[in-house]
Amino acid sequence: MSKIMSLSAPREMLLSIRERYLLAKRTERTKILDGFVAPLNFSKRNSNPTYLI
Repeated sequence: MSKIMSLSAPREMLLSIRERYLLAKRTERTKILDGFVAPLNFSKRNSNPTYLI
């Protein structure tokens, strides 16, 4: 059984990681982005937290 995420959940996740992403170094950014795109089935290329808000 798959769980369905609410429509506001991706936005909430984005707001929670944005500041951490902006302050992180390149290697840390990759890990943060991997953790963001995995549950949402987003493409890594199109989900940069600095541009999505």
